[in-house]
Amino acid sequence: MKKMLAVTICAGAALDATFFLFALKPNGLLQLLSMLLLLVVLVILITDLVCVPHQWKQYRLKAFLPFFAASFCLVMIFPSIISGGLLRDHLFRSRLPQYKSVLGMMMDGSIDVGDELRLIELPPEYSSLASGTMAQKDSNGILTVEFIIGGGFPVKHSGYLFRSEGKLQDWEHAGRWPYRYKIDEHWYRISD
Repeated sequence: MKKMLAVTICAGAALDATFFLFALKPNGLLQLLSMLLLLVVLVILITDLVCVPHQWKQYRLKAFLPFFAASFCLVMIFPSIISGGLLRDHLFRSRLPQYKSVLGMMMDGSIDVGDELRLIELPPEYSSLASGTMAQKDSNGILTVEFIIGGGFPVKHSGYLFRSEGKLQDWEHAGRWPYRYKIDEHWYRISD
């Protein structure tokens, strides 16, 4: 039973850590790993439950420990995702001055932004801010910038969006981001 408990705890901890890391910085490999570990933990959960009658004579109520550990790890997925997202937002806020520097370069013309939404290459010293950046300055001078920080599959993206006007309703590409919440007057956390 000790080995079962140890395997259950290790697999469950790896599962929760993977979900935390995926919420922090989404990528396809972490998404795939989290699905694989979820399947493993579900198999362990069922195995732990099936083994209870065989171990009942020797361990009594302790025979349920591996099952409860697996159940607890599955429940802890949700706090892991929430805490990963909170840390991601904290890291974004701590790097906000760097994001604002990039926006300043776009506004003053140091970084060329066209009137159509297109991919923009950030200067090397700012390349760690996003895995991809798209920007547009429309005919009214409204700057919209998407900083994509990660993604998954199938075709999932996640990041932050800046809009100098603040409102997304008037932006022609607003439908690209069905999941978004406003961080402040000009910033949104986005995903599809």
